[in-house]
Amino acid sequence: MRSVYHILQKLRDQEKRTRQIAFAEAEAVRMACETQLNNLNSAFQASQLQPETESASETNWSEYLLRQRYFEVLGGESELHAAEEESNKRREDLLEAQKESQIMEELIQNMQDKERQQQKQKEGKVNDELGSMAWWRNK
Repeated sequence: MRSVYHILQKLRDQEKRTRQIAFAEAEAVRMACETQLNNLNSAFQASQLQPETESASETNWSEYLLRQRYFEVLGGESELHAAEEESNKRREDLLEAQKESQIMEELIQNMQDKERQQQKQKEGKVNDELGSMAWWRNK
């Protein structure tokens, strides 16, 4: 019975490691999205600070690029939001796996303590019986 619990504990630990890896990957994606969004924001702000152009076609082209960068920033924000949600989900999964692993460890520890206590009780009964038998023989 004890070996079954140890196998289950190993499976829980493996699941915990898998979830740690998934969380690390999701966090890396989130950080990459955040970096990309910061770069897009910097480019957008830099394009807003460009000096006024002289011709109408240059103005139109400048406004077109500004709109494109704005939409890129909006897209980057939505990607970052999705990556943050995924990262949070993976974090919750990891916490759940850690709790399950800890519960299994406590269960195994409690079972081992109970088995030790039962073994001591059996040894105590055997010693009592041996002592009683020796007392009767000496009597």
